[in-house]
Amino acid sequence: MLFQLIQDKKQIWFASEGCPVRSVVKYIRARGELRDAQIEAIETWLFLKIAGQSKPLWRLFAEGFFNSNEKIDKHGYVIRNGEKSKTFWDATVTLAKKPVRMKIRNIAGDESVFTL
Repeated sequence: MLFQLIQDKKQIWFASEGCPVRSVVKYIRARGELRDAQIEAIETWLFLKIAGQSKPLWRLFAEGFFNSNEKIDKHGYVIRNGEKSKTFWDATVTLAKKPVRMKIRNIAGDESVFTL
């Protein structure tokens, strides 16, 4: 779910005219010495470092970097489409497409996967 949000935003950034690393990634792909998974990891890292300004993921999500319709202010209230509300953020993330499954990991590292 969160992975898909990051991937979608990354693809939009790479397709934009202002992407400063598109030529670097094109060169890496042309060399053919890295696997696709490695290239994807480099793309994601560059996106988070440059477009995300090296901010932690929690801050990017709280600021609405990945979902431009919803933001959370410094007190925890939800701002939807630029309008402030009096409801606290309940840790939900609005997506354009319904996710197929949800993976939850507790503090001990145990994972639970739920099919939606």
